[in-house]
Amino acid sequence: MRKKQLGQVFLGLLGLVVFNILAQQYFFRIDLTEEQRYSLHPATKQILKNLEVDIVIKVYLEGEFPPDFQRLQKAVRETLDEFKAYAGRRLSYRFIDPSVAKNEKERNQRYRELYEKGILPTNVFAKEEGQRVEKIIFPGALLTAYDPRAEKTFETSTLLFKVIDQKVQGAPSPAQILNQSVENVEFNLISAIRQLTQSKKQRIGLVEGHGELENVEMATIIERLREFYEVVKIPLPMEPRVKEGVDALIIAKPDSAFPEEDKLKIDQYIMQGGRVLFFADVVGVYMDSVLREKGSFTFPVEHNLLDMFFKYGVRLNPTLIKDLNAGLIPIVVGNIADGRPNIQPLPWTYYPLLNNFGKHPITKNLGPIQAKYISTMDTVKAPGIRKTPLVFSSQYARVIPTPTEVLYEEERRPPNPRLFNQGPLPVAYLLEGAFSSIYKSRPFSKRPGFVANGKPTKVLICADGDLIRNDTARNGEPVPLGFDMIRQTTYSNADFLLQALDYMLDEQGVIGAKNKEIVLRPLDKIKLNEARTFWQVFNLGMPILSIALLGFVFFFWRKRTYQR
Repeated sequence: MRKKQLGQVFLGLLGLVVFNILAQQYFFRIDLTEEQRYSLHPATKQILKNLEVDIVIKVYLEGEFPPDFQRLQKAVRETLDEFKAYAGRRLSYRFIDPSVAKNEKERNQRYRELYEKGILPTNVFAKEEGQRVEKIIFPGALLTAYDPRAEKTFETSTLLFKVIDQKVQGAPSPAQILNQSVENVEFNLISAIRQLTQSKKQRIGLVEGHGELENVEMATIIERLREFYEVVKIPLPMEPRVKEGVDALIIAKPDSAFPEEDKLKIDQYIMQGGRVLFFADVVGVYMDSVLREKGSFTFPVEHNLLDMFFKYGVRLNPTLIKDLNAGLIPIVVGNIADGRPNIQPLPWTYYPLLNNFGKHPITKNLGPIQAKYISTMDTVKAPGIRKTPLVFSSQYARVIPTPTEVLYEEERRPPNPRLFNQGPLPVAYLLEGAFSSIYKSRPFSKRPGFVANGKPTKVLICADGDLIRNDTARNGEPVPLGFDMIRQTTYSNADFLLQALDYMLDEQGVIGAKNKEIVLRPLDKIKLNEARTFWQVFNLGMPILSIALLGFVFFFWRKRTYQR
């Protein structure tokens, strides 16, 4: 019997030794959580394993935080530990408290530097020495890469938390915003690493020549695009074809007709596998006339692209959407005592706030988007094309046929909610697949090199050209895209475009990291309050009873043993 026991012990020890040797030879990690929250996306692992430069990450999430931000801090630390497991010595990180400084001047200088590098501050309340104090924190990271071959250092930043205005109808709760931030940690960090390690930036072409948005109206978009891409202008009427090496085209709010020759250039670019993002109006409104209280009749926008959209699988309708979940504009509601106009911010239902999204990586954890005079869309038959609705109006929307008169006066009166029952209405579609040329059976098809059936690619069509247009101030300077001067908040218009491009141009599949979902499991506060006393008594008394019971059992066991 003793030999048998020794043999079992020996086999167990031998098994442990073999397992240890195998574990050293073959790297693996096991994630036992339901949501696989500690598992990295395959594309993330691939990038980290193939790093050829040294990455240093400074995370500005050190210090005393409320419990919610402690959770974000922990998630970032755990994710970076996972990153380091695959990247090895190529990656290092440290957490920094930016508020620690010798004096106020040094602290403010550091805050200014972080802000200039794109790490935006937010205010939180925390406890320090038993006191509740308001703190400024910078929930972001600064990434630096040193390339020994080029003897150059590259730097970029990423935000790890984004503030969303809680006053916007349908906006996520603070707990949901923080949970979204935790879900996005891997994607935000690996996207920044990919940006640092790209040998060559992808090229984005801005089409010109058909009344598209001017530079000042796209200032925010151009600035944001240049962080990640090379941006070039494409004066299409002057080009024989779309330039080689352009990875995606953006067509922003054209107001004049595309000649068939220019449409052919875009069509053939798509047939060759090029990506295109259309932001096109169907109906126009002279806003200046509306604000002068005279009103304005809508007019059709003749850009000559509707037949192309139809061929690719969607139809843009000559309608306008009015939505009760809307942006604000200053409206004269009367006069005050001295005769001056009484101006109040009121909802302008022609400016929908879009925070109803399809289930897709492009729109996952996206904040509200501001739209202006947006139209409805339908899908039509297009064999082999997958059509994904990305953005919808709220359910409290109605469709206005055009032509119609848009009156400043009508928004002074409260809207009738019973009329706003036609939503949600799709306003942006992603089309994926191998497209057929619109000129397949037309004379253009006889030209040398014409491609009738294209390679698989992606096209995005949005029924609002203003979605990526920033306003301009009275002095002619651009206002940041999506910035609401009344609510003092910034909407996610630019993020929508960048995330769409990220998905459409992502050859490594990094955007798949956005599919991570961490389920919130909040306690039932009603049941918690009802059972509070029971659980307090249970938690206090159970350990004492357990110890007493064990002592009682042990006493009788000893007594019985020694009586023998």
